[in-house]
Amino acid sequence: MSNKTNKDIKVIGEVRIVGLISGNWSDSKEFLLEKYPIPQNYLCNSELPKELITLCIENGWTDKDGNVFFPEDFQPEPMLADDGNVYLLANDKTPKEDLLFDYVDRGYQLLKQSESA
Repeated sequence: MSNKTNKDIKVIGEVRIVGLISGNWSDSKEFLLEKYPIPQNYLCNSELPKELITLCIENGWTDKDGNVFFPEDFQPEPMLADDGNVYLLANDKTPKEDLLFDYVDRGYQLLKQSESA
């Protein structure tokens, strides 16, 4: 039996999951008619990697009120950030099994690769 304590465990980073709501969550007909670009400063104060923020800006849009929308099939790959953590945008339309057994596993693999680099 092992007598390891928390101080014996080396933390290499975390897989941080950020929820993403896609589709027409506002029930507005404008959702299909008028789409505006997401502002370039979107998520600029977040810890998300710049590449992931760029993907959000390129794939999403806003309505005239500034509400942000994403396609229902928008599920970016997990990304390793400069802070040593992996960020995963979890789309509410992505099957839970895919998130738990595929995307989270990919995020963990990125952490392991960063540890050995």
